[in-house]
This record gives sequence, C-alpha cells and structure tokens, in this order.
Amino acid sequence: MKRSIKKLFHFQESKAGWELPLASGLCIGFPLMAGWYFNHVGESKLVSLAGLSILYLPLSAPYLKRMLVLVLVGLGLIGSYAVGMLLSDAGLFKAVFLGVYAMVVYAFLHFIKMKRAPGAFFFVMLSVTGAFTTNTVDGAFQKTGWMAVGCLFTLCVASVFTAFMPAKNKSGASVPPPPGAHVYTTEALIFGTMMGLSVAAAMWFRLESPAWVAISCLAVLQGSSRGHVWQRSLQRFSGTVVGTALTLGLVMMQPPFWLILACITLSQIILEYLMSRNYALAVVFITILTVFLSIDSNDVLQSGYRLILYRFVDISLGCVVGAIGGWLIYHQHLKHYLSEKVGKAMTSVKAKGESHP
Repeated sequence: MKRSIKKLFHFQESKAGWELPLASGLCIGFPLMAGWYFNHVGESKLVSLAGLSILYLPLSAPYLKRMLVLVLVGLGLIGSYAVGMLLSDAGLFKAVFLGVYAMVVYAFLHFIKMKRAPGAFFFVMLSVTGAFTTNTVDGAFQKTGWMAVGCLFTLCVASVFTAFMPAKNKSGASVPPPPGAHVYTTEALIFGTMMGLSVAAAMWFRLESPAWVAISCLAVLQGSSRGHVWQRSLQRFSGTVVGTALTLGLVMMQPPFWLILACITLSQIILEYLMSRNYALAVVFITILTVFLSIDSNDVLQSGYRLILYRFVDISLGCVVGAIGGWLIYHQHLKHYLSEKVGKAMTSVKAKGESHP
C-alpha cells in the first residue's frame, strides 16, 4: 500500500517533448474557440473530439507514413462514432453490442501490431459516446460530417507540426515476441466483456452519464500488467478527487465561457505532457477538461455542480469494474486456461474449414 501511495507522487522519465502536447491542444482548443465565436459550440465539440486522432501520430515513422496513419485513424474514429450512433436506440442491448465492438477493435489493433498507447481507447470511447447521444437520421449525418471536418483539421495541423519534427529512432531495447493469436483473442474477450458489463451496470443503476462509467473502465484496462491496472485504478480515483475539487473551485468563481475554453485547451496540453510521466496528475486535468467540455455555456454554475457530482459517481464505478477486468486479463492461470480453450477452438474451426473446401 505504501509503495502504491509513493507511486502517486513519482515522476517517470520520458523522452516525450512538448511538440505533441502543443499540437493536441491546438487540435482541441482552436475548434472550441471558433465554435464559441460563431455560436456553434455543440458542433465544435465534435470537431475537437476528432482532434484526438493526433495522439496516434507515430513519431518514429517517416513523414508520409505519419500522415497515412493519421488518415486511417481518423476514418476509424469517424466509423466508431457512427457505429455508436446506430446503437443509440438499442436499449440494454447496446451493452452487448458495445462489448462485442470493443472486443473486435482490441483484437484487430493487436493483429496489426498497433498496441502502443492510446491503443483501442479513443476508438471505443467514441463508440460509447455516440451510443449515448440522442440522434435523428439527419443529426447523425451532420455529426459524422463535423467529425470528418475535425479529422481534416487535425491532418492539417499534424502536417505542419511534423514537418519540423525528424523521425525519432526507436529504442534499441529488445522487444518480446508477439503472443499467439489465441492469447490476444482471449484478452480481447475479457476486454470486451468488461466493457459490456460496465455499460450494463451504468444503465441498470440509471446513472446520468453511463458513457463515463465505460470510459473510466476503459482507462483502467489500459494498464500493462496486473499491478499496473491496480495502480491505474488508484491513480484515476485519487486524480479524480483532486480534479473534482479544483473544478468545483473554478465553477464557483463563475468564469466567462471563453475562460472555460482556455482552461480546456491548457488542460489538454498539460495532461498530454504528464500522461507518460505521472498518470495521477494527468487525471486531475482530465477531470477538469471533461467536466468543462460538458458544461452548458448558458448556465455554468448549475450545470457545473450537477456534472461534478455525476462524474465522480460514474468514474468511481468505472474504476471498480476496470480493476476487476484488469485482474482477469493479467491473471496468469485464468489467462492460460482460457487461451488453451480458445486455441483449441480456433484449431478445430481451421481443421473443419480445410476438410470442407
């Protein structure tokens, strides 16, 4: 326990510079400022969400490959949001569909060896966000269009930023051999199951923002080991407490809406810089950013109080479900047992396919 508490204040060494945090802050902050100026705040939030695609920028790759990856990631994020909107009227069944979608995304990214952070996080996050928004047919097309605008804007920002950033050499450390298909299929099954359970739990308890239960669960599941998952759960909870207190203090000051947008931009820059250094501190700014993104521009005080309370409950439940899921993913005996079963099933299906050409 003492070791876990010490890690809350420990800063890890990181070679990540300020370039990507600044670029991500621009991709998220500029659309919001423009939307506020032209009185289209709702649409600008969708454009800024698409700006998250810049976090997948492979800095170790040459320029053209960076742009290609951003285009493909942008299409994936738009598709994920569209899939979520298709499920908006599915009721409790959306928990099943979102769980299956999370499983497919997790397995596919492992199959194409795109396992580095943020991994499946934003693809699944946008599908969950889309599933819990109220949509009409025309509204769904408009929202998808605004997401596409955001991806194009992000591509333009990245093309300028990365032109002055030479490809970074990959570390010479030895890379462990990739696990067999049955291993990451097992992980994907557990990952998708826990995502579906988090959505189902949020809907069962009729929480105000079920999406944030799933997103918090997803963030905790991003841990790279069982100990890391528990550590992430503790860091996310403690960071949320501090972030909630700071956000409450800012809301009580009733700042003008342009200042809230400035806080969102600054929070994105700081949290991206801190993400690889101290996750607990990064969560403080994640909390500020997410609450401010959801605040009604016409009623900062009342909507702020309500969102802070609901967000704290949602994140707490999501951390619990995510911690259980992480324990299952990294439980060696369970993982070995399930991997054997999945491996035998895959071998059986392959054998039947070969015997019936």
